[in-house]
Amino acid sequence: METMKKGMRYQHIFYVLVLIVSIAIIICLWQIPHQDRRFYFGQAMEMDSGWIYEATDGTTYSVDFENVAKIPDNITDGFRISYELPDDSLIPYDTVGAFSAFQRIRFFINDTLIYDSKDQNLIYHGIDKTDGSFWCLVSLPGDYKGKMLTMEITSPYEDYRMTTGRYFLGTRSAVFASILSTSIWRLITALFMLIMGLFLLILSYVVYRRQRFWYAATTYFSISVICLGMWFMVERHLWQLFFGNANITTFISFIALKLFIITFLQYFIHSFPNHFKRINQVLLGILYGELIVSTVLQLLKIYDYYELVVPFHFLIVMMIVIVVIESALERFYYRNYTASYMFISNVILSVFALCEMYTFYRNDRTFMGVILGVGVVLYALILYLFEMRRVAVTVHRAGQTEYFKNLAMLDVLTGSFNRGVMQQWLDAHDPRPAEEKRECVVVLCDVDHLKIINDQYGHQMGDQAIIRTSHLLKESFVDRGICCRIGGDEFACFLDKIPEETLKKRILLFEQAVLNSNEEFPFPYGASIGYAYFDPEQDESLTDTLNRADQSMYVKKQAHHKKG
Repeated sequence: METMKKGMRYQHIFYVLVLIVSIAIIICLWQIPHQDRRFYFGQAMEMDSGWIYEATDGTTYSVDFENVAKIPDNITDGFRISYELPDDSLIPYDTVGAFSAFQRIRFFINDTLIYDSKDQNLIYHGIDKTDGSFWCLVSLPGDYKGKMLTMEITSPYEDYRMTTGRYFLGTRSAVFASILSTSIWRLITALFMLIMGLFLLILSYVVYRRQRFWYAATTYFSISVICLGMWFMVERHLWQLFFGNANITTFISFIALKLFIITFLQYFIHSFPNHFKRINQVLLGILYGELIVSTVLQLLKIYDYYELVVPFHFLIVMMIVIVVIESALERFYYRNYTASYMFISNVILSVFALCEMYTFYRNDRTFMGVILGVGVVLYALILYLFEMRRVAVTVHRAGQTEYFKNLAMLDVLTGSFNRGVMQQWLDAHDPRPAEEKRECVVVLCDVDHLKIINDQYGHQMGDQAIIRTSHLLKESFVDRGICCRIGGDEFACFLDKIPEETLKKRILLFEQAVLNSNEEFPFPYGASIGYAYFDPEQDESLTDTLNRADQSMYVKKQAHHKKG
């Protein structure tokens, strides 16, 4: 105990030292000049108007991001606009947050380059912010207040040359907070999806460990929901704010959406394995092939995600048509009523996915994800309720199976094991060598005067005597073996490895407990008990041992009758 107290004191000292060192590190970091960021958590100013555009003929006029798509190019493959930075009377600021998609974005202050998303140093470190959609957090250097900030946007894709995202001006923390607030519903949905998928996966595993029954369909659904959560997290590149490598962020977004499609099809295949097997296996093979080929092409920089989106959309449409037709046939032709959830969720997901694609191509193949996001959330919620119900039914049925299994082994009146369990014990122990069976002992017990109790006091009182005998036997012997009710008022306990002296002491305690119980009943309650160890010289099997224990008990019963 003294050692434990000393250990606790040392633990407390350690925790105090960790706290002191942590505070010291925070103070040191606070004093480092390049880490001096003002923690202004108010909303940053949105730079949606006040930009100045200079045409190729030298004419300048003010534009905002609602009409910027209508202005002509003033540089090759894009455009260039300027913004006069305010003084700090409005808000404190030192950072510009700019969202770009498949664009090279550069910032200048008075024609001095301060940021380039195609910076070769960044690319050397695996960060290239032109292959996808990214938030660029641009630190403003030196004396920047009141000067002209110029933004230059170019893109190899014509659809993205005149497209702009959202831009914020403020401290780094305020810009960060504003970015999160614009996509907070995506972040919440992503976390909800991840938690929901992980919970169902863990729940399925727990049920499997307990019941030894596994639904492969539930596993694939859980994984598909987790993939959805990952896609939601990285689609507007919120992941980028927590993990800096841009290429990996883009790759996760690319992989998560495709793995969702694949695991969704796997879920459908395992939900209805009896129909449409061949066509679904072919479709699954095509999806796996497309994933491998498109991944290799992206990693080798031969094609990027934008260039591969058309064939991917074609595969999605093909899968949507096939899965909706199959789920409709499963529900209405094969009359599988459990397919109702699948049919409804597939129709909802299909409608939203097709609307998303229509919007995407109508808007010159630019931003997408909002409509599809709503569809996949509804899809996931409907099927999640179905899967939770299926797991609940499995647990309920398993509980019923366990109940009836126990019912087949237990005596209803006393809760002791029945004669069938006695036979199982004999069958399991009889094949053992004689030397091992020497440690086996059979204890038999019988209620005294049960006929008199039933006749004079009623069968209910007789049942009380039987129940009390069962209870006292289990209290005395169940830690060394099993107790069974083998007849109307007869009980047998089968014990292992109990010395005879210990057994005799327990029998004496049992008999004393019977004597004490006699005072509680209005009838003469008693019980006779006898025992026998396996003896290879007398017994050919444990059944012979049981018969000798019965004779021992009969001798006790005769003695009790003589005493009245």
